[in-house]
Amino acid sequence: MQRDNSADDQQDVSPRAATSRRRFLTVTGSATLATALAGCQFGEDSETETATEGSTGVNTATESETETETGPSFVGTEGTAFTLGDGQFTPLGGNHPQLRKQSSEEQETWFDEWLEVVPDLNVLRATAWGNGTENTEVPLQPEPGEYNERAFRLLDRVLYQFGRLGVRLVLPLANYWDWRGGIPQYVEWSEEAESKADFYTDEQCRTWYREFVRTVLERENTITGVQYRDDPTVMLWELANEPEGGEAFRQWVADTADYIKSIDDNHLVSTGMGMATSATEFAAAHDAESIDAYSLHVWADPQHTGIGPDGGVEVMQAHKEAADDLDIPLYVGEFGWSVDRTDDTPDYRELNRRNRIFEGWFLAMRELDVAGSLVWDLRYDSEYPLGWNH
Repeated sequence: MQRDNSADDQQDVSPRAATSRRRFLTVTGSATLATALAGCQFGEDSETETATEGSTGVNTATESETETETGPSFVGTEGTAFTLGDGQFTPLGGNHPQLRKQSSEEQETWFDEWLEVVPDLNVLRATAWGNGTENTEVPLQPEPGEYNERAFRLLDRVLYQFGRLGVRLVLPLANYWDWRGGIPQYVEWSEEAESKADFYTDEQCRTWYREFVRTVLERENTITGVQYRDDPTVMLWELANEPEGGEAFRQWVADTADYIKSIDDNHLVSTGMGMATSATEFAAAHDAESIDAYSLHVWADPQHTGIGPDGGVEVMQAHKEAADDLDIPLYVGEFGWSVDRTDDTPDYRELNRRNRIFEGWFLAMRELDVAGSLVWDLRYDSEYPLGWNH
């Protein structure tokens, strides 16, 4: 999802009552896709709460133990499913793009609420990039080829905390958008590149990005003493957040995934691609030897694509067929539905409708056998509301 760079690092949160908690959906039993969708009443309002607090919405009973005789296993794939140890692994969780820069106290609050409210979730998608000095966040790479030890120690702490909880991480290594100094920052640094499309072919950009990737993968965590490439806490590396492009982009995907695998053959790699109604170009980009999983984001609300809840299901179905043809797992790295929560008196009819939309999507993902899903996003009480992230 594209972010507002200027708003990200502002003091834009206000507390809400500690009794207010995020509600998650209970989805039980089985249903055909048509029956599941028919029962969700996407377009109707209701005063009735449809969510049950503390449940996850997807059956993860097929997951196996994560421990082996030598320690935790790395997440792998078998055909269109993720695996862990000897069994299937169903990634279920959310996103939190600012967790790395938060204080120890803020992180502890977040983890406490995670364990209280959503203890069964097993994956978080965070950020492993941060370039330039245009915002107040401590950047990992303030200048080309220069790395900020303080910022990397904050990332060390994130991997340590999640490893301690047994929760896996999906980590994008760059950002297509300008938020937090993504690909546009590399382009700005370059003497030759003029657009984001140039990033994929410009030698300076490619070199700086690859040097950054190697620095991340070979980083020795100052808390655990384990290099990132050897840490099973990482489920999957994404080349970037929502990258896109044509033929040059597809070649960059293949080359970059190969490069990552040459350094780190423990972890899965995906593109991190975002939202598209057509699966053709996505399939072409994911049809690379070193790409292990198929990334998709689902944004169907009026503030984004406007295709509606049923349109979101159709997108998932089209991309699932493409992933099946490639024989790799499809995971929905982001899905969301914007509602106005900028004050402490939200419209619960609107929230209830969103809950029913999510319920319909969970049912559809189960019926389609989507391998995993990560909601946008997971926040705790003191972060509410985020004005730029309704």
